[in-house]
Amino acid sequence: MPMPFVPPLITQELTAIEEADRCQYCSIVERESGGERVIIENDHWIVFAPYCSRLPFEMWMLPKKHASSITAPDCLTSLGTTLRDALLKLKTLLDDPSYNYMFFQMDNSSYHLNIRIEPKLSIAAGFEKNTDVFINTMPPEDAAGSLREVDAPLKV
Repeated sequence: MPMPFVPPLITQELTAIEEADRCQYCSIVERESGGERVIIENDHWIVFAPYCSRLPFEMWMLPKKHASSITAPDCLTSLGTTLRDALLKLKTLLDDPSYNYMFFQMDNSSYHLNIRIEPKLSIAAGFEKNTDVFINTMPPEDAAGSLREVDAPLKV
């Protein structure tokens, strides 16, 4: 449901996008592709543990080709299977944890669609709430390696 305002986090992202020479998410896709933080990578999507993850086993899912929403051409190609596979890896490795996933998209061609998956494995306590700085006890490279190794077959 559309909101009557743009959240401050998105406003900050849009400002950074407008000031940059090129799409920063496209740069992230290029940097992460084939790297040690990759969990799943196919022709259309990359799923990785972001550098400076806020939470243990946090994952980001980005289309490899710039798109601002899931309605863009080719965005729906393998979206479901890629998301399913990422969630199955999380379920298998971490014994079916609670999680949130968020779709960040907008009707702005400069914006790059991104999906963020945040398992609920820790809580924000005094330090995080007081500083908005998160302590993550799981390095993203280790989390990605563990998730990448999980062979989570689809059970029908």
